[in-house]
Amino acid sequence: MLPLLAMLACGGGGAGKAGDSAVSADTDTDTLTDVDTDTDTDVATDSGTDADPCYSGDVLVTLGEGETGFNTLSAGDDITMVNGPQGGWHIDFAVELDKTHDGVGLTPSVIEDATGQLLCGQGTDATSYASLVMSDTCAGSMTAIRCFLNDMPDPTKWTFCDLDGASITATMDVEDLTDGRSGTSSIQLTARVDPTDSDSDGVVNNCDNCELLQNPDQEDEDGDGIGDLCDPVSG
Repeated sequence: MLPLLAMLACGGGGAGKAGDSAVSADTDTDTLTDVDTDTDTDVATDSGTDADPCYSGDVLVTLGEGETGFNTLSAGDDITMVNGPQGGWHIDFAVELDKTHDGVGLTPSVIEDATGQLLCGQGTDATSYASLVMSDTCAGSMTAIRCFLNDMPDPTKWTFCDLDGASITATMDVEDLTDGRSGTSSIQLTARVDPTDSDSDGVVNNCDNCELLQNPDQEDEDGDGIGDLCDPVSG
C-alpha cells in the first residue's frame, strides 16, 4: 500500500506543475492584449483629430470693400464714404472668411488716425448678423457690411467733407456663432467722399451746397447751407 500512495502523491505533484505552466501562458496572452488595445486606441484618436482642421484656431479674416462684390483692399487704398438712402453716411465693407461656419457676427469699426476719433463701430447697429455665401466647407464671404459713420460728435455734411483724404484705420471683428471662435483684421486706408458731381462744377454732390447748378465758388450769403443759386427766390 505504501508504494501506491507514493506514486499517487507524485502524480498529483506533476499535475500541479502543468497547471502552473498554463497560468503563465495566460499571463503572456494578457500582456499581448494590453499592448494591442493601447496601440489601436491611440491610432483612432490621432486619425479623428487630423481629419477635421476646418474649425480649429482663429477665424481667418480678409477685409475688403464692396456693396455687391468683394474688392481686395491694400494699405493706403482709397475707400469711399457714401451718403445714401441706406441710413446716412457709411462705408460698405466686405469680407472673405476661412475656418468658419456660415453664421457669423460682423463688427466693423473706423478710427481717424490723426485724432484717434472713432467714426463708427459703437451702438446697437454696429454688429451685423449674417449667413455667409459659402465657397467651400468652411469658407465664405459677405458684402455690403455697412459701418455707419455716426459715432463722431456733430456728424454733419461738412464734417464728412473735411474728412476727404484723411488717413483712417478700418477693423473687422468676426465671431463664429456656432462655436464662439473669433478673428480680426485691420488695415490703414484713405477716406474719400463719393466722387459723383452731377453739375460738373468741381464740387462733389455730397459737399456741394447747390448740387444741380454750377457754383464752384459755393457762395452762401445768408449762411444757411444752401448756395445762393439754389436759395428760394424771395418776394
